Amino acid sequence: MEYLFQESSSPIAGLPHIPEREKPWGTGHAVLVAADVIKEPFAVINADDFYGFDSFSVMAKFLTSECSPEKHAMIGYYLDHTLSDFGAVSRGVCTSNESNFLTSIKETHQIIKSEKEITGDLNGTKIMLTDKTLVSMNFWGFHPSIFEYLRLGFLQFMKDHKDHPKAEYYIPLVANQLLESDQAKILVIPSEAQWFGVTYQEDKPFVKEALKKLTKEGTYPALGLWTK
Repeated sequence: MEYLFQESSSPIAGLPHIPEREKPWGTGHAVLVAADVIKEPFAVINADDFYGFDSFSVMAKFLTSECSPEKHAMIGYYLDHTLSDFGAVSRGVCTSNESNFLTSIKETHQIIKSEKEITGDLNGTKIMLTDKTLVSMNFWGFHPSIFEYLRLGFLQFMKDHKDHPKAEYYIPLVANQLLESDQAKILVIPSEAQWFGVTYQEDKPFVKEALKKLTKEGTYPALGLWTK
């Protein structure tokens, strides 16, 4: 096990000096920091999200049997497995073709479910969504060939945003650029797993109980975490 830490000016092989800034450069830069350590297909997740056993299982299968320089992957979650009962959320709404390869990710805000419908805001326009709309929760599977693409993309990003100190180089941005360049494909792997996250303070008791239930059901080993 190795630990790497994303600093705003972390040196990266193949790139010139990265200027200091108060805000981190984003998730794409965070992955790029690990370029000199990772030599095999790898997964990327948010450390503060709970993705479910099924998602890790299907991603492990992909990374060991299908991943290649021309083929990466993303776990797609059904929208109704990612909503909060306590307010609106933002999600990366995905579209894919008949072969389940990603065609776009569109960051959609103010997604909320009522008794009759699920709606969201896409660039100021109200859109209708369904329970089974696939969304990205930032669970990716990449071949290490992605690092060279990340380097080139980040170099251009620094040039384009040198006067925007809060701009961030996000993984979905990189994914969309990769698709537009037609250099590789990203397979969308649907997961039935329930995603958990504490978007609102009111979510916390629900998440604690859900994790406790999974432990009692034997999905995860009991390590004394839920004995009190």
